[in-house]
Amino acid sequence: MLFAADAGRRIDEAYVKTNKIKVTYKYYLVVDPNGESNWSANATECANEQGKFWDYYNKLVAESPGGRNSLTKANLKKYAAEIRLDTAKFDVCLDSSKYASAVQADHAEAQRLGLDSTPTFILNGRRLNVTSLDFSEFARTFDTLLK
Repeated sequence: MLFAADAGRRIDEAYVKTNKIKVTYKYYLVVDPNGESNWSANATECANEQGKFWDYYNKLVAESPGGRNSLTKANLKKYAAEIRLDTAKFDVCLDSSKYASAVQADHAEAQRLGLDSTPTFILNGRRLNVTSLDFSEFARTFDTLLK
């Protein structure tokens, strides 16, 4: 996962929704490319269908200590219910692996680019050296580049 606390949502509100920057979120499957990492990425996209990308993302970051068995399908469904998604729609989306091919394509792209870890940030084709996932560091970087 990428951002600490609520930084992703804050970047979205301060820079994306104001048309200062465009963010493309890509998945890199670290823990288990054919299991939990793939399921959690797919689940996040299923939440996005209901306009709850950042709510779900932040729930995953808060609830999963990392490693195997923290992002089981049962847990992913439980998190969806806890943030009040339409669980019937969410469960169908997750169980069908609706976004699996898109997630796999993101992973393949990262490998083609030689990326091997998360988080990785690329701005205008250049890899950023980020030392903190705090919103204030991103804000300083964006504000400097936008001058």
